[in-house]
Amino acid sequence: MNFERYCGMASAAAILLILTLNAWLGLWGPIWNAAWKMQPSDLLGVVVAGVGWIVTIALGIKAFSLAQRQIKVGQEQIALQQHQIEMQQQQIAETGEEFRKSNYARLVREFQRFAWDIDRLITAKGYLGTFTALFPEGTLDGWSEALIRARNDASDSLSQSAVAAPLRYGERISTLLNRIQRLGDMLTQASSGMMPTRGILDYYEPHVRKAIEGIRQIETQITGDIPNLQQQLLKLADERDTYARQ
Repeated sequence: MNFERYCGMASAAAILLILTLNAWLGLWGPIWNAAWKMQPSDLLGVVVAGVGWIVTIALGIKAFSLAQRQIKVGQEQIALQQHQIEMQQQQIAETGEEFRKSNYARLVREFQRFAWDIDRLITAKGYLGTFTALFPEGTLDGWSEALIRARNDASDSLSQSAVAAPLRYGERISTLLNRIQRLGDMLTQASSGMMPTRGILDYYEPHVRKAIEGIRQIETQITGDIPNLQQQLLKLADERDTYARQ
């Protein structure tokens, strides 16, 4: 802005200097000389010089006016460009704010869903631990009898928290628990309401043991996964808080 103002002042000063020189050389000089040496033949030169001086002044004023107008137009263009830049910066800031809010809302939802999944997984693990505690561990027999006792106590019923466990654990748990329930049904049918014979118990021993060991394997995997999942949850919380502080 100052540069254009100084240029305008310099242009005006230059025009005034040209007008002064022109006035002296074209009009006042001849008149000054003519006051002492005026001749009839000099009259035409004085008139021509006067007219030229007037024309020069008019052209100078016109040039100065055009220069001022051009400066004004330039200043308006600069102001318009600055306004456009400010609008663009405001739009960028608004877009960045919307992006931040969108990411923050997304991370909040992901954090809540992930935390809920971990809670469900811990609940499923607790149910599996309670169920497998009813069966022997490290022995070759006693599995079928333990399943019959669990059946009599209704401890072999499917847990919704277990079969709905996240991270595809629920499908595996549901498959094994359904198999265990089917084995219990077969043992009950074979016993006709009484304790099955030793031969029937021995026949189902490996099948029941294999199913229970499968449940215990899933329980062990969940136990190992929970700390890693909790670390991922903390990282998700840190990322969420980063957007919250911006």
